[in-house]
Amino acid sequence: MQKGLHRIINEIAAQRSELFHWAPVFMGLGVAVCYSFGWLIGALLVAAAVACVVVYIFWVGFADNATLPLLVIGICIGIGAGAAALRSYLVWAPSLAYPYSGVITGRVILVDRSAGDNMRLTLDQVSMGPIPDEKLPRRIRVSFAMDTVTVRPTIGDKIRAKVYVSAPQGPVEPGGFDFRQHAYFLSLGAVGYGRSGFDIVQSTNPKGTEMFFARAQGWLSQLVQSALSEQTQGVACAIIAGDRFGVSQAQADDLRRSNLAHLLAISGLHMGLLTSLVFFSVRFTLVIVPMRAIANHAKTIAAIFAIMVGALYLGISGGNIATQRAFVMIAAFYSAAMLNRQVISYRALAMAAMVILIARPEALYSPGFQMSFAATIALVFVFQNVVAPRSSGRILHAIIGVFLSPFVAGVATAPIAAIHFNQVSHVGFFYNLLAVSFM
Repeated sequence: MQKGLHRIINEIAAQRSELFHWAPVFMGLGVAVCYSFGWLIGALLVAAAVACVVVYIFWVGFADNATLPLLVIGICIGIGAGAAALRSYLVWAPSLAYPYSGVITGRVILVDRSAGDNMRLTLDQVSMGPIPDEKLPRRIRVSFAMDTVTVRPTIGDKIRAKVYVSAPQGPVEPGGFDFRQHAYFLSLGAVGYGRSGFDIVQSTNPKGTEMFFARAQGWLSQLVQSALSEQTQGVACAIIAGDRFGVSQAQADDLRRSNLAHLLAISGLHMGLLTSLVFFSVRFTLVIVPMRAIANHAKTIAAIFAIMVGALYLGISGGNIATQRAFVMIAAFYSAAMLNRQVISYRALAMAAMVILIARPEALYSPGFQMSFAATIALVFVFQNVVAPRSSGRILHAIIGVFLSPFVAGVATAPIAAIHFNQVSHVGFFYNLLAVSFM
């Protein structure tokens, strides 16, 4: 027994150079244990991790030891469990105890489209008739049939409507999608529908930085709409600004069947194109400036600008999981460029996973998180171990990448799509080959 334990410890110690890549896996394990067995078990994992650190320092001190990787694994599990428990506490908000039918008022913080092609408004600062303030949901979401809506409200408008709302419901089948859990982490305490449209009782323009990113997204969407036809502006707004209100359910179904729905999510493709444009434009401009002090640091300055623009785009586009992953990897890429170091993609990917699991641990169960990281891991593996060693020249490398990327990403995400959406595209490779090339 002791020999087996020593063998395991030594084997893990021999793999310590790869431990950073496994850190998000163990953090995800802590998140899964906490959400599966409750916050009390999560708190016990955190306490166990702290106890292990204390014992290690008391027994070994601050020196290196063969058991150090095991301690790091325990710390990662504890961090994941602690992040999950803390996140559950921070997002808690009251939920309706019983259905409510009547007049509500609230401030619009999000405008999107429901699965039934209706306008869907997310409201905060809600007032619901006789319900006392301490029992009011922090946010509610209400859908309105398009034939009852005469105008699209802007972010910050206060509306009044007659609605029917109730608490979010759980899964409709064992192991199915748990909307109640999803709504909990969005602080949604009630969902429902409007009976006869809504009235804008106060059109406000938030001051200062309040709702800055939401207002910026609205401005960018209006800019796109003013330049394109009605037929194409919906998809264009989703691709450029992250505003999916203009994407009809029929268009969304067509994109899912053709395995092109991922293009609507602001991810590495969008973030890479934007930041690359900024980086090379700024660097070229600074190089031709007749000042040696600036030209010598053109790459560093351009990388800083690219990271700043990427952060701004992250906020404007809505900050979904794929965008967060892409931004962390882009920030790591340009940080390495500033330090004249080569980017290790697996490390950047692991860093992105850890940041997301700490900030939004519930993302572990979302298809966006799973599909985004599955596709990226597969692409990194194939290009580092298959394409790069066998291709000579950047042009050939780029050509192979255009043809290979859709196939690799499609194979990696197909099982996850089948689990979550009960469908697999049979022609996704060909559609992605054309669409990604144009993108």
